[in-house]
Parts: sequence; structure tokens; C-alpha cells
Amino acid sequence: MDGGVAGVGRRSRAAVVVLAVVALLGACSGSDDEARTAASGTAGTGTAGSGAVGGTDAGGTVVGTTLDTGTRADTTDASDTTDSAAGTDGTAPVPSTDEDDAGETSDTASTVTSAVDSEPGCGQTVPALDAAGIHRATIESSGGTRSYMVVVPSGYDPDVAAPLAYVFHGAGSNKEQQFVYSDFGPEAEASGALLVLPDALGSPMRWSPLGGAIAGVDGVEDLEFFDDLHAEIRSSWCVDPDRVLVSGMSSGGFMAGAVGCMRPDDVSAIGPVTATVPPDVLCPDGTPRPYVYFHGTADAAVPYEGGANSPGPVEVTSQAWADHNECVGPPQDERIGTEVVHRSWNGCAAPTDLYIVEEGGHTWPGAIDVGLGYVTRDIDATAIIWETFVSSWD
Repeated sequence: MDGGVAGVGRRSRAAVVVLAVVALLGACSGSDDEARTAASGTAGTGTAGSGAVGGTDAGGTVVGTTLDTGTRADTTDASDTTDSAAGTDGTAPVPSTDEDDAGETSDTASTVTSAVDSEPGCGQTVPALDAAGIHRATIESSGGTRSYMVVVPSGYDPDVAAPLAYVFHGAGSNKEQQFVYSDFGPEAEASGALLVLPDALGSPMRWSPLGGAIAGVDGVEDLEFFDDLHAEIRSSWCVDPDRVLVSGMSSGGFMAGAVGCMRPDDVSAIGPVTATVPPDVLCPDGTPRPYVYFHGTADAAVPYEGGANSPGPVEVTSQAWADHNECVGPPQDERIGTEVVHRSWNGCAAPTDLYIVEEGGHTWPGAIDVGLGYVTRDIDATAIIWETFVSSWD
């Protein structure tokens, strides 16, 4: 995949892994003094284990750091932010899609739709939208009532199947904050894609793809929730089941990886950030899928080299994805700017890429600084993930 510079200038082993995942998904509710010490930025109460667009206070309540979403992170710093990523009325700020911003989306994110007559959601009345073009709803699933929102592109046609992207927030965060933090809005608008952002459960909220015991949320099975949500989306919206992205931050990245690994028939591309996913443990016989991953070497919440709060070293788990995707031979490294190494593999059944951010924190490359460590501007994870997704449509 030639996405290395996309968006530049914009904004038993199984037992060991299970224990590490317990730490990874549970650490978000524990102490994060080491991560806060390592982090730089302006979100003073940011919880490094959370991946939130703000973090949590001592009681576990999300503290929103602010986001101006008119442009990418390179033109937004902490002084440009407001008190909450989700506004006082609970409506998330929407990245603008005027001509200036549209010009910032990746070149490959052209509008592509296809007719899928057999899809149950095609031909249905468009569900109610708010003034920002967002549909908010709940479903009953594992753990009880689950909330989600659908960000609808302006050109949505209920008779033409659209691409679909699921984006999962980090622990301690929520769907509104993740919508602003990852800023997939411009890419989705340009591609005519639906964005679906659900909320996890727990206090702090976190994802439970491997069951409640592992995630620390009793009675929650988030793969079951994904199954229910995906069925609901397909019955209510005209979507192309062959063009589905899963992405997310930290705990949400683990959720995205688990869904892509364990529900490959429902997914066409996987793009986690700051969360390692071991496919050799979760889906040793799974189907290859395009996989692009980002991790900082100075991540204090999910250490790059493995150990506490990590299912394994980043380079080991990334090689496991290369093996899973049937890649041939050793990887090739290419330097991007002064801070990023792009590692890719050849001869793969599905593209496999790792972006190593030298001295990068528990952060989304190209996003605003929320106090969880260093944020590189040499690459834009959102643009690269979207390019990987669009490339999977061929």
C-alpha cells in the first residue's frame, strides 16, 4: 500500500495473551501516573490508558478536551479547543465538508457506491437525522440498552448501497469524542460512506470483545453486540456488505481488531490504533484482510515492547498479522519524515502495514494533542486507514 505520506501536514502463549488482554482492557480504570508523567500536552487530566479525547478524573468521569474540527490537527492546538468534545446539547461537533476541507481528504477517497438489490436496508425510508446529519439510536443487546450514532453523508441515497465504517472509541471515552478525535467525517463524506460509532459499557466505558470477565464488564459480550448492531444497520440503511471498515483507538482498536479477526465475513479492512491484536491466538484459521496498524515507541499505556498492559510486542504481533495474511519474506522499512517508519510486507493475500512512530505516545497520528504523549505530524492515520479501506474495494 502506497499510503505512507497520505495526509501529511493535515491533521502457553494463549494464556499469556489472555492475561495481557485483561491488563490492557482493565488498566483503563486503574492508576495511570506513569503514563501521565510520560505524556505531554494540555489535557491535564488525560488518562493514558483510556484513549479518550480528554481522559477521566479521579472518579472515572470523562473530562472532555476540546476540539475544533474544521481542519486537521496541524492547524488545531489546545488553545483552539472548547470544554467538551460533545457539546452541551450532547451533539458531536461535525467536521466541516466545505470545499476547503474536501480538498484535504485523501485522493483515493472518491465517491463510490454500488447497487445491492438484495440488501434489506435498501429502499427503506431514511431514519430521522438531526441538523448535523446524524442519526442517534439504541438497540437491546449484550449488557442491555446500547447506544450508537450513524453519521450520514450528504449524498446518501437509500437506493444505492454505500460503504460502511465502524469506529470504536477508547476506554473512558465515548462515541462523540471519538468521532471528533479520529475525524473520519471528511473521508466518509467524500466517499459517500456511512460512519457508525457505538458506545461501550462499563465505568469507565471499555470494549469487551473477548467477554465480560476479560474486559472487566460482567455480562457483556461485545462480539454479540457487534453482530446485533451490524444486523440492525444492514436492515435500516442501504449498505454494501463487501465494503466495511473497522477502526478504533486503544480499547476500541482491540475491538476493531477482534471484529476483523473473528468476523472476517463482515469486514473488508481493519485499521486499529495503539492496540495490539494477536491473530495467531484469536483467529488462527481466519480469513486474510487488509490490516494497517499504528503504534508509538513511547506509548506508556500499551508498551511498544510488550509487558504490562500489552498482549505482546508490537513487532511480534504485527508479524503475526503478516503471517495471517500469508505474506512472503521479511518486511521492508521505509522512513517517512523524521519520526515514522513504515513497515510493509510483500506477496500478501491482503495488504499488511505497520507505522512505527518513534517516541510517539498513546496517540492517534495526525490528531490533536490530548495529553497522552507525543503526536506525530509526519503521517495522518485517518487518511492512511481510509486509503487502505478504499483500496480494498478493487
